[in-house]
Amino acid sequence: MAAYPSMGLSPAMKGRIARFMAWWSSLEEPPRSGCIYRIVHHPHFDKMVALTIIVNSIYTAYQSNYEMTELGESPPNYQIVECAFLGFYLVELAAKLYVHKCYYFVNEDMSWNIFDTVLVFISLSDAVLMLAGFAV
Repeated sequence: MAAYPSMGLSPAMKGRIARFMAWWSSLEEPPRSGCIYRIVHHPHFDKMVALTIIVNSIYTAYQSNYEMTELGESPPNYQIVECAFLGFYLVELAAKLYVHKCYYFVNEDMSWNIFDTVLVFISLSDAVLMLAGFAV
């Protein structure tokens, strides 16, 4: 029995998908170097990103608690804080894309990289709508 159900795909389509998957998994990122590469791959960079995510989570909990106790009022300067976090994540994503190019989406961390990219773009669209006055 196959590992995946056929989902009604024709043998020709299954062959195309198999060839594409074989090609995709054979891609290897060429060696990288440079200043931005050294920054992005420095152990402290990952620690700084992890710390920022933790601080962002704590701020989100604080913001939620504030809105519950103040009946829907947002904390003071919340837009500035949210934009600061978004700015950090945008710079992180831009640096990683600059270093890895499209290979950012073709490595062992592909799923996390796609997830991070989607989160950044959702946050960016939310911020644009908020600053344009279309969001609460």
